[in-house]
Amino acid sequence: MVLLPGLGPQHAGSGPRHRALQRLEVGLLARSFTVFILARPTGLARGTTIGELAARYAATITTHFSSPVDLIGVSTGGSIALQLAIDHPNAMNRLVLVSAAFRLGDDGRTAQQAIAENLRLRRPRRAAATMLATTTTRPGHRTLRHATGLALGRLALGQRSEDLIAILEAEDHFDVQADLSRVASPTLVIGGGQDGYYPTDLFTRTAAGVADGTFVELPDRSHLGLATDRRVARTIRDFLTPTPATADTPTTPATRH
Repeated sequence: MVLLPGLGPQHAGSGPRHRALQRLEVGLLARSFTVFILARPTGLARGTTIGELAARYAATITTHFSSPVDLIGVSTGGSIALQLAIDHPNAMNRLVLVSAAFRLGDDGRTAQQAIAENLRLRRPRRAAATMLATTTTRPGHRTLRHATGLALGRLALGQRSEDLIAILEAEDHFDVQADLSRVASPTLVIGGGQDGYYPTDLFTRTAAGVADGTFVELPDRSHLGLATDRRVARTIRDFLTPTPATADTPTTPATRH
């Protein structure tokens, strides 16, 4: 499988700390699958679109793999994965979206605009505080995560502010609801009921809008942590692992009327 990650710091570099965080992110899935991570692109121009990012990723996939892949997109990586499924269907087999939908929720869009503005003003601590606080809808948790973001600053964001701003601005304009019917791949959407970036109805509408979609909700989870939740890993594994046909299962002949 190929994973398109979200905007965590583990995908803003290639040092030992980044690789350790990446292994943590995919550890449960790596027990059942070989996982390839396509990290955050660099050198992005302002005005880059999600469609252009999807084309970049599609070119990488078709260059390095001889057959379509199972694609998992997490958060912003899910936006890109969904666009990729619409524009480059031959690059993929099945699609999994984790904490992602056909567009950001209103609160999520407002938060990302504030994050981008704080980065432009060289205020990474405020940007990180907003990014982490918006991951949940629970007031107490929001306060704690806001404080954590203020403490971590760039450790929560990575160092490449210009690239991050370009991606945030691209996702601000992302809305593919009208194109969901073009997604031909079987699609699994997994969302948390406490996600501050996406209300549950956006997950539901995404799964309903594609040709073959399934939505699984974890009511107690927020935007963070779904990728490392055992229930999520198990759901993804079951979705991507075909059930073997039983040799002695009787078949019922077709009846003509």
